[in-house]
Amino acid sequence: MSKRATLGKRSSPDDNQQAEPLRVALLTPTLAPAGGLCRWSREMVRALEMVTTPDQLSIDVLCRSSVDTARRTIEQYGLRCNPHDMWVGTASPKDALRSIKRVGEQLDQIRPDVVYTPLDWLWLLADRRRTRPRVIAVAHGEPSQGSINRWNRVLAKHLVRTGALTLAANSPRQCPTLDGVVGVPVGTSITIPVATDPILPNTPDDTDEPAVDLRDHLNIVPGEMVVLTLCRLVPGKRVDLVLDVVDRAIREDLAIRFVICGDGPELAPLAG
Repeated sequence: MSKRATLGKRSSPDDNQQAEPLRVALLTPTLAPAGGLCRWSREMVRALEMVTTPDQLSIDVLCRSSVDTARRTIEQYGLRCNPHDMWVGTASPKDALRSIKRVGEQLDQIRPDVVYTPLDWLWLLADRRRTRPRVIAVAHGEPSQGSINRWNRVLAKHLVRTGALTLAANSPRQCPTLDGVVGVPVGTSITIPVATDPILPNTPDDTDEPAVDLRDHLNIVPGEMVVLTLCRLVPGKRVDLVLDVVDRAIREDLAIRFVICGDGPELAPLAG
């Protein structure tokens, strides 16, 4: 697709007709009120919607995890994007090929001008039989040969060379590393910073309620070391490994307490 993507309206073949809004598709786990990629995706949607109107921009969110959670988040944050369930399976090569086909079919139905995707998921756009829109692939975290697999690197290098892909990192410092890992000229990548959720205005600081002493509330004794994790409790976070390490430390008479702040499908197994 040779048309350069800009925030505006799609041109109409008939000047008497109203131009269509630019359409963006965002591939994400979900828009849940959590950190990491969920936060980045939610803030990307919110930032784009803050500087545009509905007749300028339409956003479709393809959720790899829970589309129901995305709908609740859209209502909670007052977003106007359109959520879709994106089924992706990776248990076998056949599942991966089926996933590429299904995502391609979804994008054919949505007909976006631009697709935002994590660089780790670029392989989902590998179906050459379909019209590929302009793609922006973002590398979250420190780019390396280990964090970006070979297939995504090869596809990214090809799409950059054909002008179909814009590479992005979370900070200017990471851009040269990303260019080197993918194998494109230094200076190719752009920066899309990670945003943070603002403090809600309906939580005043001048409340008369006394501050809660969390150490006392959790019965943490003086001198006890506290290890804290704040994350969604899913298998990929491997919180179980941290529990094993903490358990071993306690057996060696180290004063340590592991505090988990988060929820998710692994909560019950970890608590058990």
